[in-house]
Amino acid sequence: MANPKLIVHDCKYKVDGVTKMIDNQEFKFDNAFSENETNEELYFYQVRPIMDLIFNQGIVTIFAYGQTGSGKTFTMNGIQDIAVKDLFERGIDYWENHQRNFTVTVSMYEIYGGKLYDLLNDHQVLKIQEDKNSTI
Repeated sequence: MANPKLIVHDCKYKVDGVTKMIDNQEFKFDNAFSENETNEELYFYQVRPIMDLIFNQGIVTIFAYGQTGSGKTFTMNGIQDIAVKDLFERGIDYWENHQRNFTVTVSMYEIYGGKLYDLLNDHQVLKIQEDKNSTI
């Protein structure tokens, strides 16, 4: 299927706090993987091709979506290990070829039960804020 989409229908209240509305959010996703793929296969197929963006001042976002217990944490931990190793190897090559310093910033979050958790800071709960236009 080319350019698969996920549509989420979110029940909300308008700014007046009384009027109900449904906010439709459409997300495009690259792929879906079965339980048979290894973390290494998933990384090589889906993540590694976009890693060069990091060294060109780009932003890479990896989003895992699925049921509780479906293996997202296991997969993300495996991908994290592979990505860090790959970043260091590519970073050494980058330094040797360009003699330029660079900074890589990593953030990891979990959204569960309507709450946002910082996975790199002891599962600290973070506050999500949005304005009257639902802009975060």
